[in-house]
Amino acid sequence: MCENKGILIGVGVGPGDPELVTLKAVRMIGEADRIILPQSKAKEARAYKIALGAVPALTDKCLLGLDFPMTRDKEKRDRQIRANYEAIRSYLAAGEKLAFLTIGDPCIYSTFCYLKTCAEEEGYATALVNGIPSFVAAAARWNIPLCLDDEEVHLLNGKSHLARELALPGSKIVMKAGRCLGDLADAIEKMPGTRVYAVKDCGLPSEEIFDDVCEVPEDYMVTVIVKERPGQEEINHWDE
Repeated sequence: MCENKGILIGVGVGPGDPELVTLKAVRMIGEADRIILPQSKAKEARAYKIALGAVPALTDKCLLGLDFPMTRDKEKRDRQIRANYEAIRSYLAAGEKLAFLTIGDPCIYSTFCYLKTCAEEEGYATALVNGIPSFVAAAARWNIPLCLDDEEVHLLNGKSHLARELALPGSKIVMKAGRCLGDLADAIEKMPGTRVYAVKDCGLPSEEIFDDVCEVPEDYMVTVIVKERPGQEEINHWDE
């Protein structure tokens, strides 16, 4: 471990509703010396806006915004991650407690974990503070269980083998589904007896819900739950 006790903490702030920010996340934000956001204009980051609703004192914190490329080019991505780590390295060396705010939960497809690895390679302490994932919030928004009895739950990224993965038993969750809506619609069309529960911008004022994947907008923050149609059972959900 480094002589200086700098620590890098990934803090999940949930999907959008500030009321879903955990008490632990609120405490960690309050204790942090510096807040890191995954966008160069820190105050425009969605994670910042969510956290601000739960922690008004966030306006008084030192902020650092970092850009992360949305690319499948691993070499380009790794270069930017290394550059971003260099941008926070001096703060860790000075012994600061850094809180990286991430939408949802930092354990699930989170950019933070790349920085976490860089910090750990140099002997710095790291930690993860769980947040409510978008797919759990989406299920609650629809007022449905994700799983009962022996039902399975499958988390899909929508990048490959989508038709095969949607054929798995139980509930299928496609995160950030806006990038694969065409393939998703094609696969679901070939699967009679399924039902779609989609939520865009879950927990935000711009939130919308859809039960037809063909009506879902091509937006980055879209979560789609695909379940076997429950026969005659009535599904209740909150009305707009």
